[in-house]
Amino acid sequence: MRIRCALTLALLVLALAPLPVAAEGSVCLPIVQTCAIARARAPIAWGQVSHTVDGDTIDVKLDGCPLEYVRIRLIGVDTAERGQCYYAEAKAYTAQLEGQRVGLERDSSEWDSFGRLLRHVYTGSGRWHNGELVALGYARVCTVAPDCAYSGRLQAFEDAARAGNLGAWGACGW
Repeated sequence: MRIRCALTLALLVLALAPLPVAAEGSVCLPIVQTCAIARARAPIAWGQVSHTVDGDTIDVKLDGCPLEYVRIRLIGVDTAERGQCYYAEAKAYTAQLEGQRVGLERDSSEWDSFGRLLRHVYTGSGRWHNGELVALGYARVCTVAPDCAYSGRLQAFEDAARAGNLGAWGACGW
């Protein structure tokens, strides 16, 4: 089943890659509405990471969008905040995305109360960054309903990271 899901996702990413797709519907910032330029309900938007805010928040220049960037909050994960143990490591890991082209997948919600788009982030090679953060111990699971599509997978990654004392589980004793 996992292989079939991964293959389906990979095929979906490849099928949509040439299309500049941005977030569907209205987003907290009104001008982002003009960025909904492709098919309605398209699951993947594409853009380039321009800045890392912290381990779970990035700025992305969306394809076909006139905005300089859109702030993205990674769904289902929570990394350390500034001044906390493993903040610098989590931010540095996510900073590896800077300059890379990424796919952004919506779950249920469009944005959070801070005006950030809520998305799952995939690298051009198909790696799921949200999952990597948890699996390597850079982040804990933070599921907020209704955005729960991958909560089971994230929890399994967290359980394994905790059991192996990976990342902040070993360094900070989460």
